[in-house]
Amino acid sequence: MIEYLCLYIIIVIIMLIVSEILGYLWHRYAVHGNMFSLFPILETHRIHHLGNRWEKDKGDDDYIWVLLILCVFVLLCLLLIYILVKARVLQSHTIKNIILIVILTIVFTFWINWYIHSVIHTDDHWLQQYQIIKDLTTIHRIHHSDPKSNFSVLGFTDILMDTMKLQS
Repeated sequence: MIEYLCLYIIIVIIMLIVSEILGYLWHRYAVHGNMFSLFPILETHRIHHLGNRWEKDKGDDDYIWVLLILCVFVLLCLLLIYILVKARVLQSHTIKNIILIVILTIVFTFWINWYIHSVIHTDDHWLQQYQIIKDLTTIHRIHHSDPKSNFSVLGFTDILMDTMKLQS
C-alpha cells in the first residue's frame, strides 16, 4: 500500500511540474509567439492585454482554448495508460487509481491557474491582502506591459527560461 501511495504522490508532483511547464510553453509560444495565427486564440489574448481592461477582462476566453487542449491531453494520457496496461508495463488493478490521479491533478492545476489569474486581475479580491498574491499581481502587471516576460503563473518556469522580469 505504501508503494502505491509513493507512486501516486510522485505522479501528482510530476503532473504539477509538467502542467506549469506546458502552461509556460503555451503562453509564451502559442499565444505570444503567434504559433496559432489562424485561430481566434490570439485575438482573445490580445483583447485581454489591452491596457484599460485590467479588471474587465480576466482572460476567461483564453481558458476555453486551454480547456479544449487539456481535454485532448487527458485523452492522450488515458491512451498512453491503456497502452502501458496492454503491454503489461502497468498492472491493471492500479490503472483506475492512476487515471483518476492524473485527471484530478490536471483539472486541479487548470482550476487553480484560472482562479489565481482571476484573483490577480481583481484589485479588491480578499486574497489581495496576502503578500504572495500582491507579488504575483505585480509580476503579472509587468507581463501585461511587457509581454515578452513573466509567462507562467507561479514563476519557476520563467526563472528556468530566464524570462522573469521583476521591474517594468
